[in-house]
Amino acid sequence: MGNYGAAKAKVSQYSKIGESIGISLSGYYDRNDGFFINEYNDTKADKEESAGGRFKLDWHITNHLKAQYTFNYDYVTQKPSLTGSTTHRPGPCNRSASTIRVPIGAAR
Repeated sequence: MGNYGAAKAKVSQYSKIGESIGISLSGYYDRNDGFFINEYNDTKADKEESAGGRFKLDWHITNHLKAQYTFNYDYVTQKPSLTGSTTHRPGPCNRSASTIRVPIGAAR
């Protein structure tokens, strides 16, 4: 586990199962607890989790002909975009900011 509950894992395997046929399998997992707190209900406002896998079969039929089959699966869960008031915790720059836009040539 890393900062903000971050965790990542990846695994892959490549094998030749015949003179001209090979397969590969891979998978991943990625998550974090989020960086922002929803001040209304004091829950994480942006936690996310994703996982997936891939299977690939390569067949070199001749020097000029190749067949390939690929299957890919991805799963993603994520909180909706930020709305309302949120606070980034912890950190030294936990303060509000604002921007004033003035059209070019306008008096200030």
